[in-house]
Amino acid sequence: MTLEASLDHVPEPLRFGTSGRRGLLIHLTPLEVYINATAELEYLKQLPPEAGGIRAHDRFFVAADLRPSSTQLDQNGGGEIAQTILRAIADADLLPVYLGTIPTPALTLYALDQGKGSIMVTGSHIPFD
Repeated sequence: MTLEASLDHVPEPLRFGTSGRRGLLIHLTPLEVYINATAELEYLKQLPPEAGGIRAHDRFFVAADLRPSSTQLDQNGGGEIAQTILRAIADADLLPVYLGTIPTPALTLYALDQGKGSIMVTGSHIPFD
């Protein structure tokens, strides 16, 4: 059986909006999340620090909202987004630091204060699915 034949839906690429990656939960598979996070981390590693660049072995902060899909696997194979992001950060030779469920502005302020990068796992501004 091919991978395509095993799918119960037609995958759609994630979109990029003013606040980051966007997509329906069904399309936020761990593989899709990992690929996107890895690409973004590799891009940031190519920038100089004064332009927001990150370096190997830097701490990199992650936080999540209270939606189940942010941290829990669902019956359709989606979810566990924060865990996937943490794995991508570690695989990018960075030190992932999970700050738990905090508001986006708190993560942003803390990361900026520390001079480090961050990713917020949230869907709080879009419909629940």
